[in-house]
Amino acid sequence: MTFLDDVFISYSRHDKAFVKKLVERLKQAGVDIFYDEADIAIGESLAHSLQNAVQRAQYVLIVMSPEYFSSQWGKQELDLALQQEFENNRRKVIPLLHSLI
Repeated sequence: MTFLDDVFISYSRHDKAFVKKLVERLKQAGVDIFYDEADIAIGESLAHSLQNAVQRAQYVLIVMSPEYFSSQWGKQELDLALQQEFENNRRKVIPLLHSLI
């Protein structure tokens, strides 16, 4: 992971197939992405890694689905990103509505 990633993707595991395709497309477009499956090493603290990644990301892409909003991890990532957005007075959170239809 670079010093500052462009985008951190916050999502529910239920939406994993959609997110994998999204990550591929964004990377093809040249966007530097933090994606938990690719960027967290075995043995690393998940909570610590995710917190650092959210803080270092320029943007946090929220893949919104019903499952996302029932996810404790998603809530923590969104809360942290919104806190930074308010503290720094600049947009950080980018919502993306994931429709299963």
